[in-house]
Amino acid sequence: MKRSQVYPLVVSLLLAVLVVSGCAAPTTAPVPTTTPLSCPTTAPLSCPTSAVKVNPLTNTWRWGGDSSNVNVIITFKPGDQCSMEMINPIVGGAMKYEIVTNDQTYQNYVIWTLTLDSGKTIEDLKAASQDPYNPPSYVSVVNGNIVSPMSRAWIFSMPDTTKAPFYFVCMVEGPQYIKIINYLGPVEVPAATP
Repeated sequence: MKRSQVYPLVVSLLLAVLVVSGCAAPTTAPVPTTTPLSCPTTAPLSCPTSAVKVNPLTNTWRWGGDSSNVNVIITFKPGDQCSMEMINPIVGGAMKYEIVTNDQTYQNYVIWTLTLDSGKTIEDLKAASQDPYNPPSYVSVVNGNIVSPMSRAWIFSMPDTTKAPFYFVCMVEGPQYIKIINYLGPVEVPAATP
């Protein structure tokens, strides 16, 4: 084979190798742009939606079985509403309560369980400063619970029942602030029968 025939053959072979290796090379990611991205409008559910979440139901795995076996159910609702429903009296020193959050306005929902010094009532609590970081001096905090939006929490507490009645403070926390939205109670503890 002549040298003049080898040169075109080598060049052709090199070009073929480059083409094949270029096809097999991994592709690179596109360069980010400053143009804002938009969601496609033709594919359903292709973008995040503001669909309302559904609160999970209770299940039988939870100790106590269901909501009928708690003492109190505290419920958060849209519009800064917080309410309490008495289900069963507190017996045996254990307080069982459920916090149901049917709202997704805030990042966190807070329940504080309190007792008050003798002679103080929920009206005193309502009339006191609304500063969530500085409770009045006659308040003793028993328990605190922070729950998520659209959630259901079952709480078991062993407070000193001789300090009853118990009160609850409902608070919400957003990105910029925390605020008290309601005071609930009293939750009395029946005297033990001899």
